[in-house]
Amino acid sequence: MEKTLRDILDIKVYDSYIFGQAISEYSQIDIPLLAQYLYHSENHVIKDCHATNAEICIQLCESSAVEQLLDLKIDISNIPIPSKDKIVLEFDPDKGNDWSHIEAHVKITRQQYIDLLERLDFRLCMYGFLPGFCYLTGLPKSMQIPRSSKPKRKIKAKTLALGGEYIGIYGIDSPGGWIEIGECNQNLLDFNSENIHRLPIGQIINFKSI
Repeated sequence: MEKTLRDILDIKVYDSYIFGQAISEYSQIDIPLLAQYLYHSENHVIKDCHATNAEICIQLCESSAVEQLLDLKIDISNIPIPSKDKIVLEFDPDKGNDWSHIEAHVKITRQQYIDLLERLDFRLCMYGFLPGFCYLTGLPKSMQIPRSSKPKRKIKAKTLALGGEYIGIYGIDSPGGWIEIGECNQNLLDFNSENIHRLPIGQIINFKSI
C-alpha cells in the first residue's frame, strides 16, 4: 500500500527539519522502525533521521527538498514490523543504589518490585542522550519513578535505571539523574564495530536478577 508521509504523519516543518507523529489511522506504524527505513533508503534528500517511540525527526540536505520528501510515495508494507524475538539480560540488584527511594515511592518491597520486573517484556525504542544509552518502553505506571532533580556526578556504564515511563541502561559512565536498580552483566556497546550498538531498535528484552 503506497502512501506519502503527509498521509501517515501529522507533520510540522521547520526549515530543513520535518517533525511528525503517526495519525490515528496509522498508529500501528512503528515510528522508530519507520525512521530506520527512511534513513537507509536511497533517498538523496535525507541527511539524517531520528525517532523516539512516538515521534520522528527528519533532517533534509536542504529546505527546498521538503515538498519533494512529503510527496514521496512509500510502500508502508515494506516498513519493518517489530520483532517478537526476546533476549534475557541479567542484572545484579545489589549494585542498585536507590532501592530505599524506590520502596518509599512505589510502596512495595525491593523483592516485590524485582518479581514484577522479571515478568515484563520491554522494548528497545531508541538510543538516547549518551552513546549506547538504551530507552526501553513497557514499564507500568505503577512502577514508574521520576528522575531525580539532583543528578549524581557519576553513574556507571551498564547501570539499569528508572526514568519516568522508561527503564534505561547506561552505555558509558556519566552524570545522571536516573534511579539506579542494578547493573547489567553485559556491555551493550562495541566501539570496535561499525555499528557500536549490539542490540537493534525494536529488540524485546526480559530482565533476570542474579
